[in-house]
Amino acid sequence: IGVAGFLSAVRANPATWRLLLSAEQLPEAARAQYDRSRQSLLEQLTLLAEAGLSLRASGPLDPVLLARLILVGVEEAARLVLDDPDTFTEDRLAAFVSELARSIQEG
Repeated sequence: IGVAGFLSAVRANPATWRLLLSAEQLPEAARAQYDRSRQSLLEQLTLLAEAGLSLRASGPLDPVLLARLILVGVEEAARLVLDDPDTFTEDRLAAFVSELARSIQEG
């Protein structure tokens, strides 16, 4: 759905996302499911990072570390949209992510 679409979904469901972004407060069973889902997402991001980095013009980057940075970056973007939506708009964050991805790709 893209960055802007994801962040729009976050803004449309703030209570749900605030809960997910503070997963340490979830009941044990819910936290276990959250952890499994997050690990699965991390594995998918790693595969995407490997594919994207294979097209990179310059030196190698670690796809596992890149996937982790993407995940925490997305989580922080969601927090920014929830906490300060006038400053951190979906469009601003999506433009930043696009430029960052382009910069990584070009090396």
